[in-house]
Amino acid sequence: MTMEIRLIEIKALADVDLPTLMKRAQESSKSTKTIHYRAVKDGETVAFVSLDRWPELDHMVLYEIFVPKELRCRGIGSAVLAEVENTAIREGMPRMRLRPKPLDQGISQANLAAWYAKHGYEWDSTTAGDMQKDLSTEIDSNKG
Repeated sequence: MTMEIRLIEIKALADVDLPTLMKRAQESSKSTKTIHYRAVKDGETVAFVSLDRWPELDHMVLYEIFVPKELRCRGIGSAVLAEVENTAIREGMPRMRLRPKPLDQGISQANLAAWYAKHGYEWDSTTAGDMQKDLSTEIDSNKG
């Protein structure tokens, strides 16, 4: 059984109901293309997500998924990542890009990169430090 996650755009910090996620929302960078979300499971906020959309370059950039320590190791991060990818597919973005950067001292960059690799991400040979995942086959299967 898959975990159902919804991404809800954060329009104001008051929208964030967990102090650790409010702190992430305050600290997270935001460009003109960046949108912050709270990930919700069964009506409860379980993660913070930061995304950029680059339709002119055919990709979405995942800047961060942040799951509070007390909610980790329950499959939430994987479910949030799947919903981020589903969002990209629904919007017709054939690639997801990210740069694995731990936000917690307890997680190494190598472990975080391995976690993304387990979810189908590969190192991008054209951009040092970036990983990407091809979503075009999922987009094509949704059209058919």
